[in-house]
Amino acid sequence: MRQTLLIIIACAICACTHVREQNNQSVPEGNRYARGFVLRDSADCRIADIYSPWNKELIMQHVVFTPDRKRGADLRLATTSCTQVGMLDAVGMAGCIVGAGTRELVYTPLSDDVPDLGADMSPKYEQIVDVKPDIVLMVSYAEDNAMARQLERLGIPYVYINEWMEQHPLGRAEWIRLVGILTGCEQQADSIFRQVCAAYEALANQPIAGEKRTIFSGQDFRGTWYVPSGDTYMGQLFRDAGARYKYEDDLRGQSIPLTLEQALLDFSEADVWVGCTAPSKEALLLIDERHSWLKAFRTGEVYNFYRRSTPSGGNDFWESGVVHPEEILMDLRQLLYPEQMPNRELRFALKLSN
Repeated sequence: MRQTLLIIIACAICACTHVREQNNQSVPEGNRYARGFVLRDSADCRIADIYSPWNKELIMQHVVFTPDRKRGADLRLATTSCTQVGMLDAVGMAGCIVGAGTRELVYTPLSDDVPDLGADMSPKYEQIVDVKPDIVLMVSYAEDNAMARQLERLGIPYVYINEWMEQHPLGRAEWIRLVGILTGCEQQADSIFRQVCAAYEALANQPIAGEKRTIFSGQDFRGTWYVPSGDTYMGQLFRDAGARYKYEDDLRGQSIPLTLEQALLDFSEADVWVGCTAPSKEALLLIDERHSWLKAFRTGEVYNFYRRSTPSGGNDFWESGVVHPEEILMDLRQLLYPEQMPNRELRFALKLSN
């Protein structure tokens, strides 16, 4: 067996860790915001219990980090998600990446000899074997994970990094603690997370003077306009940015599908429009001229999150933005209340050209 770490996969095992309530969500003891994992000590080992995204009371994977495991610059890691690249880069371990899934969507510069390992739904297993990873960082998108089964058959260890299921921005950021232990950068990862929490919470608790401005997000896609509910990742960011949002009290925990007509009605007088995918206002009109009915379109307060992006589709919003949600929060606060941050340059948000 490889001397990297001992991985015991245990599906549907009842979790025994205690949980506490925060914002109506169960958070494992020892965590600040993340719900999807818990770290604990056992003898001379560190253990990560990773919960099922579909049943928060079940542990889908135990990862035992042994004292003699490979770590630091000696590690060979394969990634399947750009968010994993962002976390590894934050702790100075991007150089350990020997293969990256959908590499064209990675924003962080990687060595030229790092191959593309394919999409997580259609991975290139021969390429994965060729790069000889010590660990594959995985994402679980379904209870029955075909890639996990195949990696087990190939004898390649993997660890789930399921930050995408966290509804709170700081919950996603907290997964850097697990990445820190995995790479031997635990203290650095914990320090980063503490600083991120302090900056995020300080801004979220900063009062808004005067009337709150309104915000909305998304764009019509083939007849449907998806908007976040109030307890999703973006819904929480809107709340913490001090915005008023039409669906802030809708707590269904997922995107809300609207018709274009309903979106135009709901957000006709909203002040700020973020998160559209179009590159310009002209492009929005080519999609549907009725976009011009929106106040935010007429006043020019329309933004995408492509300021830090590559021609091939890489976007730092999903890399360093996941590690540093306080920067996204600052962008949103700046768009809503520019007088609070008169000299700051936007990091992720980009105003659409005409």
